[in-house]
Amino acid sequence: MKSYIKEQQKILTLISDKVNQEQSINEITTIGNGIKKIYDTLVINNRIKQAHEILEEFIKKYESIPDIYSIPLIKELIKRDNKLWTQ
Repeated sequence: MKSYIKEQQKILTLISDKVNQEQSINEITTIGNGIKKIYDTLVINNRIKQAHEILEEFIKKYESIPDIYSIPLIKELIKRDNKLWTQ
């Protein structure tokens, strides 16, 4: 019986971790969309350095989240930033 309870606790922990991760990804995506708007505005106004710094701060804040670099929005912003920043 004890081993069954421990196994169930492990399963619940895994489920909880997965739910928390999904909530974090949703949060990152929502905030990321706001960052993208700011980033785009700065780039349009040729303020590349400020755009880069804002994106860098955003990524630094959330880089501890597993799979952050696999979120399509984040991948797109990083790719764009690398292209603009290295020109």
